[in-house]
Amino acid sequence: MRNITVMKFGGSSVANASAMLNVLKIISANNSKKLVVLSACKGVTDLLIEVANFSLQNLSKATEIIDEISKHHKQIIENTLKTELRNKAREEIEKLIKQVREYSEGTHLLQELTPKMMDYFVSFGEKLSTTVFYYILLEEKINTALINSENYIITNSKFGEAEPNFTLIKSKIQKELIPQFEIYDTIIAQGFIGSDTDGRTTTLGRGGSDYSASIYGLALGANEIQIWTDVSGVKSADPRLVEQAITIDEMTIDEIRELSFYGAKVLHPDTIKPAIEAGIPIKVLNTFSPLDQGTVIKENFQESQPKLHSISLLSEVTKLHFHLDAKRNNNLQVVDILNYFIRRDIKILSSSQSETSLLLFAKIDNQQIDNLKATYTDYQVEANKGDLICLVGNNILLDKELLSELFKKIENYQVDYIQFGINKQLSLLFSKENTKEIIEKIHSIIGN
Repeated sequence: MRNITVMKFGGSSVANASAMLNVLKIISANNSKKLVVLSACKGVTDLLIEVANFSLQNLSKATEIIDEISKHHKQIIENTLKTELRNKAREEIEKLIKQVREYSEGTHLLQELTPKMMDYFVSFGEKLSTTVFYYILLEEKINTALINSENYIITNSKFGEAEPNFTLIKSKIQKELIPQFEIYDTIIAQGFIGSDTDGRTTTLGRGGSDYSASIYGLALGANEIQIWTDVSGVKSADPRLVEQAITIDEMTIDEIRELSFYGAKVLHPDTIKPAIEAGIPIKVLNTFSPLDQGTVIKENFQESQPKLHSISLLSEVTKLHFHLDAKRNNNLQVVDILNYFIRRDIKILSSSQSETSLLLFAKIDNQQIDNLKATYTDYQVEANKGDLICLVGNNILLDKELLSELFKKIENYQVDYIQFGINKQLSLLFSKENTKEIIEKIHSIIGN
């Protein structure tokens, strides 16, 4: 691995002048060679989507929003730059804004807004934020360069959710980007955006900037990837539910995947998977409290000591109990019910079955429940609303003392369902009442 650190900063981390100056302090304190990946300023991508949509029928409203975007970035320049670089930065921002205006007018004339066109619109969020930040670094006399991620993150043409071509990306980065670290200490790149092999702008979809950081880190052979957000790593529970929630020192990508699946606001696991599989550790850190320890995410733990790490909550979940027809083939009945959910794109959160029953958990509304019961009139279908409590940790099923302590904590509560053994990372509880108290009781085990 090379001594290069990839540092990714999200939208809240570069939201305004004070936030960008805070990022400046953080990267200045890191003495390694750095690739700094930035998201758009907070809220700007949403504004650009509005520009694209208004361009079809209400060009004056689109222009008004473009003016707002322009003003925001120029205000950051006014509040951060004091030298002759201020005018140069304003000129570069105006060039980018002019491109947005021209594209907006073109969209209005064509009366068409395709996914390809939308990708081009939203790409300007990252182009604007990185341009402003580049001049902030120049003002501080930091040896820096600004690159265009469209030249390096080569993808397919699935606009809106493009998939990277790792072979082409590695080749490009190793030939063209790595040599630049012989010249520059800090290189700035846009997250979220890339281009297809025809040079058309693409975006990477949900968690795109984290994905960009992971892709760059993999191709560069970085020694570490840092994801800077507005929270101090991954928490042991939602602090709004548990005041005593603590930051977890280390987690595996499988644990992150389970937390994400069950509703926790953590990194999207697929976005960091390439780097994790290459053995590059990822740290989740807090831009606004940079001395906090944060969380390190790895592929696996070197030691397999069982430990409960985190609790997440998915509210308003429906537990569906299908009483199967004993006279018919059990497997065919189960497959038929599962296909019902698949055809309607309803995510099944968990399932278990016996010879006479099928139990499913899903997020569905009352109308969907009524439709389900009307479809399966041959069965008795029971539906109960409640909260799904997700316990995530390392080998938690192997720790008999932990399980014993867990049962003692909840013995005085009515827990409607408990499922162990799904995998070594996960256990589920279903509660209809006193959910917050149950979570607080279970959380007291963490850190013991």
